[in-house]
Amino acid sequence: MEQPLYTLRFTDGLMKPKKESTAKTVLIVLLCVAGGIFLLLVLAFGFEIIKELSIPSLGLLIYSISVLVSQSGKEMAQTPCELQFYGDYLIQFCPRRYYNRKKIRQEYYKFYYRDITRCVYRTDKKHICFMGKVDAVFYSYDKNGTLSGTPERHVLTDSASSFYTGFAPEINFVQEIETHSPLRVEYEK
Repeated sequence: MEQPLYTLRFTDGLMKPKKESTAKTVLIVLLCVAGGIFLLLVLAFGFEIIKELSIPSLGLLIYSISVLVSQSGKEMAQTPCELQFYGDYLIQFCPRRYYNRKKIRQEYYKFYYRDITRCVYRTDKKHICFMGKVDAVFYSYDKNGTLSGTPERHVLTDSASSFYTGFAPEINFVQEIETHSPLRVEYEK
């Protein structure tokens, strides 16, 4: 197997669902059920039902639902990643990408330099994206943490691959990409 001319190892960021406490999950479900029942009552009996509730209690219900739902969601998680630069292509290799407890996989994204249509650095998100024709291979980990010997998916398509640079502020990714490949990185906000 061909050896890379240069390998850049770093920590990437991946958006994954927050692990919520059971109590908070139950509270969100109960408040959403209460809100749903209230909406059904409004549909069944019209807006007259609102007169039966005090304004503060109605406001508290709406406020509670909006705060709890807005605080749940996704968070940035660290995951190892590397860029491998070869003579006429590069590989973005992620040995372990955690999407959730049940979905962990190893990912290879192979881009020939001639097939990359754009390489963009989004400065506000600290995010680099390669766009163009990619040969992507994904291997799944089973529940015991063993990597599958056969790919879960293997696709050759026009697509994009990206990574966040915020966990490795000491690395100048634009300079590394432009030094070790013929690519020129575009800046976007």
